[in-house]
Amino acid sequence: MPRNTYGYTFGRSARAQFEEVMQLTEPGQFEEILIYLKSITEKYLTLEKTGSAQPDRLDIIKKKLAHRYPGLFARDEAERRMYFAIHWVYYWHSMRKSVKNCQEKRNPKTRGMSKKPVSAPRKSVKKFVPSFGKSTISAPERKPQAQSQSQATSSTSVADKENMPPPSRSLRSTSHISQTQAGQPSQATRPLASTSASTPVSASSSLSTLASTSASTSTSTSTSTSTSTWASFSTSKSLPLSDIPPNSPHVDSEVFKFLDSCLPSMAHHLPTFLNVGCKSAEDLLGISTWRRPVILEFLEGLPPNDDGECLSTMEKAHLTNHLLEYFQAV
Repeated sequence: MPRNTYGYTFGRSARAQFEEVMQLTEPGQFEEILIYLKSITEKYLTLEKTGSAQPDRLDIIKKKLAHRYPGLFARDEAERRMYFAIHWVYYWHSMRKSVKNCQEKRNPKTRGMSKKPVSAPRKSVKKFVPSFGKSTISAPERKPQAQSQSQATSSTSVADKENMPPPSRSLRSTSHISQTQAGQPSQATRPLASTSASTPVSASSSLSTLASTSASTSTSTSTSTSTSTWASFSTSKSLPLSDIPPNSPHVDSEVFKFLDSCLPSMAHHLPTFLNVGCKSAEDLLGISTWRRPVILEFLEGLPPNDDGECLSTMEKAHLTNHLLEYFQAV
């Protein structure tokens, strides 16, 4: 077809020019023609070529359109209308091609992958990652019978040392440990600190007897040394309660139990707490809800006892931790 023979403007919309040339008065008739043109364009034109490169198929579209609407494309204006209709077919066909190209760019197909890329052969992960669940300890070697017996004897002595009771925390805990030892026949005849002592520990032994026995025995092992040290330290801090008579009602109070359960025992500071008004578990519970700096400030403000002795820095630290942890463990 000659270019611009019928007044077609390439800068304008093909649909608008096609609608002006058709001059249809019935509503919906032009949209019906467009729908039919879309169907036959998608049916006969292939997307691999442009519309102008398929003249045979365009002739088929012209015949189909003239056969479908003979009254519109068989008059004097039929050739001009067909020209505008074909240009709209070009437009619609180009839109279909652009949509297809966009889809191919988003989902590109692999081409020319007849051979796999050269790389090292894949291996299972188990061959590279070591198995941490398996034990690497080798089987024990067989040893002579005499050597095994000596090892059994030494292991028995080590087990006895490990089964020794922990250091005493207070008067009540020491008596409880001695009663436990009296209830076990295998440990009733064993010395407290080392094997050189021959006097067994009984349930009726006093705390001073335990402390003197622990101090006088030899320190052959680290366990016995620590046991005697803790026993003597606990004795020195819990025995001199000259300000608290044994029959005093404050001995069984919650404040005394709190101070005595501290490690080391702070029961000798009971009069100091009573003098400032701390006489019940509710008072201690209220103090334990304070922040650590406030508790330290409270302990630093406690007055000295009758001997003029104030709380030391270490005792303040022990009491602060004990206040924060005591009611959590109860």
